[in-house]
Amino acid sequence: TTEASFTAQLLVLPELLGDERLAADVAWAWAALSDASHHHGYELPPTEGQVRRWLEVVDRFVAR
Repeated sequence: TTEASFTAQLLVLPELLGDERLAADVAWAWAALSDASHHHGYELPPTEGQVRRWLEVVDRFVAR
């Protein structure tokens, strides 16, 4: 069985959700959370406010 890459899934998300804004927010939050999880010592960590905004998007997506 071949599964679509996560990038491909993000590309079709607006159509699947019927909500382009939420799909864009999900892609943004995923990229931000991915970057934060690959933190480097020379980078500042995300602020609490940033993490809260990302998780709010996740909550909106999961609630759908």
